[in-house]
Amino acid sequence: MKRSTDNNSQTSLFKNESNYDSVDPQAESIPSLSGDVLLVEDNKVNQHLFTFNIEKTGAKVDLAENGQEGLQKALTDHYDLILMDIEMPLMDGKEAMSSLVQLGINIPIYALTANNMPSDIQEYSNLGFTGTLTKPLELTKLYQILNQHLTNSDDKVHNTSHASPILVQDPKIRAMFYTELAKQHFEITEYITTLNYSGLMKIAHVINGLAGNFGYDKLTLLAEKSLQSLKQKEYQQAIQHCSSLNQTVAEVLNEFND
Repeated sequence: MKRSTDNNSQTSLFKNESNYDSVDPQAESIPSLSGDVLLVEDNKVNQHLFTFNIEKTGAKVDLAENGQEGLQKALTDHYDLILMDIEMPLMDGKEAMSSLVQLGINIPIYALTANNMPSDIQEYSNLGFTGTLTKPLELTKLYQILNQHLTNSDDKVHNTSHASPILVQDPKIRAMFYTELAKQHFEITEYITTLNYSGLMKIAHVINGLAGNFGYDKLTLLAEKSLQSLKQKEYQQAIQHCSSLNQTVAEVLNEFND
């Protein structure tokens, strides 16, 4: 992999990564809760990210990897809250939500998505979602939702840093992020070569929802630009944005491997 020689651009790129190392240690309250949460999410990094932070409260997390599995679990088990990703294989979150509404399932269900335009949020509300939790994950908003729908088990609180959206400190989750990013780097290269626009859209969507959690706001911005061009079918511009995204991904991986 070719190493970037532009020191100024690397300094700018990893500015937030250095912030991660010096996060303000002053604490924000995490409620101590009991209850059962169904997390419907296909991305492995997001699975661990949400589970790690939800379980800090004392709540239990059950996992479904697509909308079909989530629908089945919601029908057969008891949950106090469901967090439902929108873009998933087999059955997406919107289709699963529509089925749950038709079946009369009355559980608070929040959409998990990087699509946070007012029109998107209104669409999710019209489908029956209780609310929306945007990606990258806003830790304060997550705990507000959990506190609203789960049972307060006692008056004790845990502590966490003031990062919102969060900068992930768990080394296992961070390692998973870089492993997935390396895979995405090769896939973007292939999809640009073959002009696989749907493949590029899927990868840009994932990076858009994840990178900010690890301090890479530049990746988030480039992924957003790529998604906008792809959705508008401005393919020449989209390829340019995706190429810039892929170059930045390579720089992130080079820095990580140093």
